[in-house]
Amino acid sequence: MAAPADPRRLWRLVQEGRLCALREELRGAAPAACPGPAGDTLLHCAARHGRRDVLAYLAEAWDLDIEAANRDYKRPLHEAASTGHRDCVRYLLGCGAAVDCLKKADWTPLMMACTRRNLGVIQDLVEHGASPLLKNKDGWNSFHIASREGDPLILQYLLTVCPAAWRTESKIGRTPLHTAAMHGCLEAVKVLLQRCQYEPDSRDKCGLTPFMDAIQCGHIDVARLLLENHKACISAEDSLGAQAIHRAAVTGQNEAIRFLVSELGVDVDVRATVTRLTALHYAAKEGHVSTVQTLLSLGADLSSKDDRNRSALHLACAGQHAACVEFLLRSGLRDSADITGALAQQLARSTDILHCFNHSVTTWCWLIPIPNNHTNVLAEKQLDYITLSCDLQITLYICTDSSSNCCFPVASETSLCCFRPFGSEDGPVMWIFTCAGGMEGPCSTDHGCSMLLKLLESRDGSDDDNNCGKDGSRNLDKM
Repeated sequence: MAAPADPRRLWRLVQEGRLCALREELRGAAPAACPGPAGDTLLHCAARHGRRDVLAYLAEAWDLDIEAANRDYKRPLHEAASTGHRDCVRYLLGCGAAVDCLKKADWTPLMMACTRRNLGVIQDLVEHGASPLLKNKDGWNSFHIASREGDPLILQYLLTVCPAAWRTESKIGRTPLHTAAMHGCLEAVKVLLQRCQYEPDSRDKCGLTPFMDAIQCGHIDVARLLLENHKACISAEDSLGAQAIHRAAVTGQNEAIRFLVSELGVDVDVRATVTRLTALHYAAKEGHVSTVQTLLSLGADLSSKDDRNRSALHLACAGQHAACVEFLLRSGLRDSADITGALAQQLARSTDILHCFNHSVTTWCWLIPIPNNHTNVLAEKQLDYITLSCDLQITLYICTDSSSNCCFPVASETSLCCFRPFGSEDGPVMWIFTCAGGMEGPCSTDHGCSMLLKLLESRDGSDDDNNCGKDGSRNLDKM
């Protein structure tokens, strides 16, 4: 009896498509199953790598079963369809392969083909009787899968051969429009809006709309299209009462947040109806420092509390987000007790977070009016005086307008020769906030940091330079 061929060599020859060498290797050898690690046959391998000649040789000369299933119940047709090898698909269909055979999780070859942008393979399968209406275990049909890939030609074709294909939902209530919006498939969304009749703001089982999907994934062009062509509601709420701005804060989509607030007029401090959290809370909970900064720049209330009296600082500490905690403290947010009496600091488990509190920059604070007629030298002198007074490096902050809820660091050096006074010749003078941490000082106050955002209505500054105001500010104008 002839000895069986070396399985490893056979697999390599099939993968490389070396038909002549394969024939030579099998000459005089006994037929062998040669199962692969996942239970694949050599036919699976040939179909996966697009070796049509090898596929035909193995099926015809060695009579290998074209319906053989591996451990995932995938057949050679699944392999050829998923990898887009049209010639192999046509050969297997011509040999009578079952066009709607199911692999694990109830995927058909057509579903596998729809994961690729290969219209030709999809056409071949449909022309041989593949059904676009069959669903996998998650409730997705082929049209739904194609909407995720976003090829408008494939969607148009499937709607032509099966006009009802769009009327489908997954087991969690998601439509192809949800899926296309989530993945930012703008051209696909256009097709779906033109040829399908999806209800505006259709919700999945979590209460998400296609508009919310687009926003939380940062696809502003898709969101704008849904607003213009589908009358999407910008204030729609999910099952927890969260709106699109809250979802965007969770996923850290800063530009989407700017779009909602600056272009659409969404309230930056709107609360989720169930959790009573603002977008700032959600961003802090996830530790998105840049998103927190974006929200503050758009006017978010830094000191906002939820129904349990928790601030963004509580949520950042609970999530052990040291960078976010540091930024919130530097922005002027003070620790406070929630309804249980717990401080945010008590939720910290990380030494990095505890270090932030131990070196909080909100211990000393001053509000310094810089009149317009003061020179840069005088401004620098005032700031250097504070530096010497507390013997620590200081951070200079400015507030951009009287209604803003945040301030921005513009320098953190003891020498501020590049400093420029703010305020126009006839306009109000900007308050300048400086702070340093690590010690108690004569101007410290529990609420000083909450009083940063002020503009002087006069140009001369009338506070006595030897006393602290009731808000903890100190006028150094006359030094």
